[in-house]
Amino acid sequence: MTTNHLRALVLSLALLGTGILPFGASAAMTVTATKAAATIDAASLTTAKTRPSLTGDATNVKTVRVEIRDASGKRLFKSKVLKVRNDHWKVTSSKKLADGTYAVTVYDAKDRKQTTLAQGTLTIGVRGGTSSSATRSSGLISVDALPLLSGGAANMGASVPVAYLKVQNVSGSPVNLEGFTLKQNGSASGDSVIGFSTSDDKGGSRATIGGTEGAKQFKAGLAFVPLAATIESGTVRIFTIKAILSKTATTDLGKQLFLDVTGVTSNGSVKAPNPIRGVAWTLIR
Repeated sequence: MTTNHLRALVLSLALLGTGILPFGASAAMTVTATKAAATIDAASLTTAKTRPSLTGDATNVKTVRVEIRDASGKRLFKSKVLKVRNDHWKVTSSKKLADGTYAVTVYDAKDRKQTTLAQGTLTIGVRGGTSSSATRSSGLISVDALPLLSGGAANMGASVPVAYLKVQNVSGSPVNLEGFTLKQNGSASGDSVIGFSTSDDKGGSRATIGGTEGAKQFKAGLAFVPLAATIESGTVRIFTIKAILSKTATTDLGKQLFLDVTGVTSNGSVKAPNPIRGVAWTLIR
Protein backbone atom coordinates (compact mmCIF):
# COMPACT_ATOMS: atom_id res chain seq x y z
CA MET A 1 0.00 0.00 0.00
CA THR A 2 1.45 3.42 -1.04
CA THR A 3 1.67 6.40 1.31
CA ASN A 4 -1.16 8.15 -0.61
CA HIS A 5 -3.43 5.10 -0.27
CA LEU A 6 -2.72 4.97 3.47
CA ARG A 7 -3.52 8.67 3.90
CA ALA A 8 -6.79 8.24 2.00
CA LEU A 9 -7.78 5.28 4.19
CA VAL A 10 -7.07 7.20 7.41
CA LEU A 11 -9.07 10.20 6.14
CA SER A 12 -12.04 8.01 5.18
CA LEU A 13 -12.11 6.36 8.60
CA ALA A 14 -11.95 9.76 10.33
CA LEU A 15 -14.79 11.14 8.23
CA LEU A 16 -16.86 8.02 8.81
CA GLY A 17 -16.58 8.56 12.56
CA THR A 18 -18.10 12.05 12.16
CA GLY A 19 -20.86 10.83 9.86
CA ILE A 20 -19.34 12.59 6.84
CA LEU A 21 -18.33 10.31 4.00
CA PRO A 22 -15.93 11.17 1.17
CA PHE A 23 -17.32 11.50 -2.34
CA GLY A 24 -18.20 8.15 -3.85
CA ALA A 25 -18.41 6.31 -0.50
CA SER A 26 -21.58 5.00 1.10
CA ALA A 27 -22.70 3.46 4.39
CA ALA A 28 -25.82 1.59 5.48
CA MET A 29 -27.50 2.10 8.87
CA THR A 30 -30.19 -0.25 10.21
CA VAL A 31 -32.73 1.03 12.77
CA THR A 32 -34.80 -1.60 14.57
CA ALA A 33 -38.15 -0.31 15.81
CA THR A 34 -39.31 -1.68 19.16
CA LYS A 35 -42.94 -2.70 19.04
CA ALA A 36 -45.39 -1.39 21.65
CA ALA A 37 -47.16 -4.00 23.77
CA ALA A 38 -49.64 -4.11 26.64
CA THR A 39 -51.47 -6.49 28.96
CA ILE A 40 -54.58 -6.34 31.15
CA ASP A 41 -54.34 -7.68 34.69
CA ALA A 42 -56.61 -10.74 34.90
CA ALA A 43 -57.63 -9.89 38.48
CA SER A 44 -59.10 -6.56 37.35
CA LEU A 45 -61.30 -8.21 34.70
CA THR A 46 -63.67 -9.72 37.27
CA THR A 47 -65.33 -7.43 39.80
CA ALA A 48 -68.53 -6.74 41.71
CA LYS A 49 -68.12 -2.98 41.21
CA THR A 50 -70.39 -1.28 38.71
CA ARG A 51 -67.64 1.26 37.97
CA PRO A 52 -64.70 -1.13 37.52
CA SER A 53 -61.03 -0.23 37.88
CA LEU A 54 -58.82 -1.76 35.20
CA THR A 55 -55.05 -2.11 35.42
CA GLY A 56 -52.26 -3.51 33.29
CA ASP A 57 -48.75 -3.17 31.93
CA ALA A 58 -47.47 -1.44 28.81
CA THR A 59 -44.01 -1.30 27.26
CA ASN A 60 -42.45 0.84 24.52
CA VAL A 61 -45.37 3.25 24.65
CA LYS A 62 -45.87 6.43 26.70
CA THR A 63 -49.67 6.75 26.63
CA VAL A 64 -52.63 4.42 26.08
CA ARG A 65 -56.41 4.59 25.86
CA VAL A 66 -58.95 2.04 27.12
CA GLU A 67 -62.38 1.32 25.65
CA ILE A 68 -65.25 -0.75 27.04
CA ARG A 69 -67.95 -2.06 24.70
CA ASP A 70 -71.06 -4.15 25.25
CA ALA A 71 -71.96 -7.42 23.49
CA SER A 72 -73.44 -5.53 20.53
CA GLY A 73 -70.22 -3.58 20.02
CA LYS A 74 -71.59 -0.31 21.35
CA ARG A 75 -68.92 1.77 23.04
CA LEU A 76 -69.90 2.52 26.64
CA PHE A 77 -66.66 4.05 27.89
CA LYS A 78 -63.57 5.62 26.37
CA SER A 79 -60.82 6.77 28.69
CA LYS A 80 -58.84 9.94 28.42
CA VAL A 81 -55.19 9.63 27.43
CA LEU A 82 -53.57 7.54 30.17
CA LYS A 83 -49.90 8.03 31.01
CA VAL A 84 -47.86 4.85 31.35
CA ARG A 85 -45.81 5.11 34.54
CA ASN A 86 -43.13 2.53 35.30
CA ASP A 87 -44.62 0.33 32.55
CA HIS A 88 -48.04 0.36 34.28
CA TRP A 89 -51.41 1.92 33.48
CA LYS A 90 -54.72 2.13 35.36
CA VAL A 91 -58.18 3.58 34.82
CA THR A 92 -61.58 3.61 36.51
CA SER A 93 -64.70 3.63 34.36
CA SER A 94 -66.82 6.75 34.73
CA LYS A 95 -69.72 4.79 33.27
CA LYS A 96 -71.85 2.67 35.62
CA LEU A 97 -72.12 -0.84 34.17
CA ALA A 98 -74.79 -3.48 34.82
CA ASP A 99 -73.96 -7.12 35.61
CA GLY A 100 -72.72 -8.88 32.52
CA THR A 101 -69.68 -9.18 30.27
CA TYR A 102 -67.96 -6.44 28.26
CA ALA A 103 -65.12 -6.22 25.76
CA VAL A 104 -62.06 -4.24 26.89
CA THR A 105 -59.50 -2.90 24.41
CA VAL A 106 -56.21 -1.13 25.10
CA TYR A 107 -54.50 0.79 22.29
CA ASP A 108 -51.71 3.30 21.73
CA ALA A 109 -53.18 6.76 22.32
CA LYS A 110 -50.89 8.39 19.75
CA ASP A 111 -51.50 5.82 17.02
CA ARG A 112 -54.04 7.20 14.54
CA LYS A 113 -54.84 3.67 13.40
CA GLN A 114 -55.68 2.77 17.02
CA THR A 115 -53.66 -0.43 16.83
CA THR A 116 -54.87 -2.86 19.49
CA LEU A 117 -52.27 -3.65 22.15
CA ALA A 118 -54.40 -5.87 24.41
CA GLN A 119 -57.93 -7.23 24.70
CA GLY A 120 -59.90 -8.91 27.45
CA THR A 121 -63.40 -9.68 28.71
CA LEU A 122 -64.62 -7.74 31.72
CA THR A 123 -67.17 -9.48 33.95
CA ILE A 124 -69.41 -7.59 36.34
CA GLY A 125 -70.91 -10.17 38.74
CA VAL A 126 -70.37 -13.93 38.94
CA ARG A 127 -71.31 -15.12 35.47
CA GLY A 128 -67.69 -15.82 34.65
CA GLY A 129 -64.75 -13.99 33.16
CA THR A 130 -62.74 -14.89 30.11
CA SER A 131 -58.96 -14.85 30.25
CA SER A 132 -57.32 -12.15 28.16
CA SER A 133 -54.80 -14.72 26.90
CA ALA A 134 -56.81 -17.95 26.55
CA THR A 135 -58.32 -19.31 23.36
CA ARG A 136 -62.10 -19.10 23.52
CA SER A 137 -63.96 -22.37 24.05
CA SER A 138 -67.56 -23.13 23.09
CA GLY A 139 -67.82 -25.27 26.23
CA LEU A 140 -69.98 -24.64 29.30
CA ILE A 141 -69.21 -25.42 32.93
CA SER A 142 -71.58 -25.27 35.89
CA VAL A 143 -70.13 -24.27 39.26
CA ASP A 144 -71.80 -24.71 42.63
CA ALA A 145 -70.89 -25.16 46.30
CA LEU A 146 -70.88 -28.52 48.04
CA PRO A 147 -72.68 -28.20 51.41
CA LEU A 148 -69.72 -29.52 53.42
CA LEU A 149 -68.64 -26.37 55.25
CA SER A 150 -70.03 -25.28 58.60
CA GLY A 151 -67.63 -22.51 59.65
CA GLY A 152 -66.92 -21.88 63.32
CA ALA A 153 -63.83 -20.63 65.16
CA ALA A 154 -60.49 -20.28 63.37
CA ASN A 155 -57.14 -19.75 65.04
CA MET A 156 -54.98 -16.91 63.77
CA GLY A 157 -52.17 -18.42 61.70
CA ALA A 158 -54.24 -21.44 60.72
CA SER A 159 -55.45 -22.52 57.29
CA VAL A 160 -59.23 -22.92 56.96
CA PRO A 161 -61.43 -24.10 54.07
CA VAL A 162 -63.53 -21.31 52.61
CA ALA A 163 -64.96 -23.03 49.51
CA TYR A 164 -65.71 -26.56 48.30
CA LEU A 165 -66.68 -26.19 44.66
CA LYS A 166 -68.19 -28.69 42.26
CA VAL A 167 -67.27 -27.90 38.66
CA GLN A 168 -68.99 -29.90 35.92
CA ASN A 169 -68.53 -29.65 32.17
CA VAL A 170 -72.05 -29.94 30.74
CA SER A 171 -71.00 -29.45 27.13
CA GLY A 172 -69.16 -31.28 24.38
CA SER A 173 -65.99 -29.17 24.50
CA PRO A 174 -63.22 -28.91 27.12
CA VAL A 175 -63.01 -25.74 29.19
CA ASN A 176 -59.86 -24.28 30.76
CA LEU A 177 -60.51 -23.07 34.29
CA GLU A 178 -58.18 -20.29 35.45
CA GLY A 179 -59.36 -19.23 38.89
CA PHE A 180 -61.97 -17.79 41.23
CA THR A 181 -62.67 -14.34 42.60
CA LEU A 182 -63.56 -14.15 46.30
CA LYS A 183 -65.29 -11.30 48.13
CA GLN A 184 -64.87 -10.69 51.85
CA ASN A 185 -68.29 -9.89 53.36
CA GLY A 186 -67.37 -10.38 57.02
CA SER A 187 -66.27 -7.84 59.63
CA ALA A 188 -62.58 -8.84 59.52
CA SER A 189 -60.19 -6.86 57.34
CA GLY A 190 -58.58 -8.22 54.20
CA ASP A 191 -55.25 -8.19 56.07
CA SER A 192 -56.47 -11.18 58.12
CA VAL A 193 -55.82 -13.37 55.05
CA ILE A 194 -52.23 -13.55 53.81
CA GLY A 195 -52.66 -16.29 51.22
CA PHE A 196 -54.69 -19.12 49.71
CA SER A 197 -54.07 -22.77 48.90
CA THR A 198 -55.92 -24.87 46.33
CA SER A 199 -56.33 -28.58 45.59
CA ASP A 200 -58.73 -30.95 43.85
CA ASP A 201 -60.15 -34.45 44.24
CA LYS A 202 -57.82 -35.82 41.54
CA GLY A 203 -54.69 -34.92 43.48
CA GLY A 204 -53.81 -32.06 41.15
CA SER A 205 -54.21 -28.28 41.02
CA ARG A 206 -52.19 -27.98 44.23
CA ALA A 207 -50.84 -24.48 44.69
CA THR A 208 -50.18 -21.86 47.35
CA ILE A 209 -50.58 -18.16 46.72
CA GLY A 210 -48.89 -15.81 49.18
CA GLY A 211 -48.65 -17.18 52.71
CA THR A 212 -46.05 -14.84 54.17
CA GLU A 213 -46.91 -12.24 56.82
CA GLY A 214 -47.85 -8.93 55.25
CA ALA A 215 -48.77 -10.39 51.86
CA LYS A 216 -51.77 -8.51 50.44
CA GLN A 217 -54.44 -10.66 48.77
CA PHE A 218 -57.42 -8.30 48.63
CA LYS A 219 -57.98 -5.23 46.50
CA ALA A 220 -61.21 -3.31 47.08
CA GLY A 221 -62.56 -6.30 49.02
CA LEU A 222 -61.83 -8.81 46.23
CA ALA A 223 -59.13 -11.47 45.87
CA PHE A 224 -58.33 -13.53 42.79
CA VAL A 225 -57.24 -17.14 43.47
CA PRO A 226 -55.51 -18.73 40.43
CA LEU A 227 -56.53 -22.34 39.82
CA ALA A 228 -55.51 -23.84 36.49
CA ALA A 229 -57.31 -26.98 35.35
CA THR A 230 -58.82 -28.39 32.17
CA ILE A 231 -62.39 -29.63 32.65
CA GLU A 232 -62.99 -32.24 29.99
CA SER A 233 -66.41 -32.79 28.41
CA GLY A 234 -68.80 -34.65 30.73
CA THR A 235 -66.43 -34.68 33.73
CA VAL A 236 -66.84 -33.42 37.29
CA ARG A 237 -64.08 -31.97 39.47
CA ILE A 238 -64.18 -30.98 43.14
CA PHE A 239 -61.95 -28.08 44.20
CA THR A 240 -61.01 -26.91 47.68
CA ILE A 241 -59.89 -23.36 48.46
CA LYS A 242 -58.35 -22.63 51.86
CA ALA A 243 -57.52 -19.24 53.35
CA ILE A 244 -54.18 -18.84 55.13
CA LEU A 245 -54.73 -16.59 58.15
CA SER A 246 -52.31 -14.03 59.53
CA LYS A 247 -50.76 -14.58 62.95
CA THR A 248 -50.22 -10.88 63.54
CA ALA A 249 -53.51 -9.21 62.49
CA THR A 250 -54.61 -8.97 66.14
CA THR A 251 -57.06 -6.14 65.43
CA ASP A 252 -59.23 -8.75 63.68
CA LEU A 253 -59.56 -11.00 66.74
CA GLY A 254 -63.23 -11.76 67.41
CA LYS A 255 -64.23 -10.60 63.93
CA GLN A 256 -65.61 -12.75 61.11
CA LEU A 257 -64.20 -13.94 57.84
CA PHE A 258 -67.00 -14.60 55.33
CA LEU A 259 -65.86 -15.26 51.77
CA ASP A 260 -68.25 -15.61 48.83
CA VAL A 261 -67.23 -16.69 45.33
CA THR A 262 -68.26 -13.84 43.03
CA GLY A 263 -66.31 -14.70 39.88
CA VAL A 264 -65.23 -17.72 37.84
CA THR A 265 -62.57 -17.13 35.17
CA SER A 266 -62.34 -19.57 32.27
CA ASN A 267 -62.09 -19.64 28.50
CA GLY A 268 -65.67 -20.93 28.20
CA SER A 269 -69.13 -20.07 29.47
CA VAL A 270 -70.03 -20.36 33.14
CA LYS A 271 -73.33 -21.12 34.85
CA ALA A 272 -73.28 -20.40 38.60
CA PRO A 273 -75.36 -18.93 41.45
CA ASN A 274 -74.82 -15.25 42.13
CA PRO A 275 -72.92 -15.34 44.44
CA ILE A 276 -71.75 -18.78 45.60
CA ARG A 277 -72.17 -18.35 49.34
CA GLY A 278 -69.45 -19.17 51.85
CA VAL A 279 -69.49 -19.67 55.63
CA ALA A 280 -68.45 -17.54 58.59
CA TRP A 281 -65.23 -18.10 60.51
CA THR A 282 -64.69 -16.20 63.78
CA LEU A 283 -61.00 -15.38 64.29
CA ILE A 284 -59.51 -16.39 67.65
CA ARG A 285 -56.03 -16.97 69.12
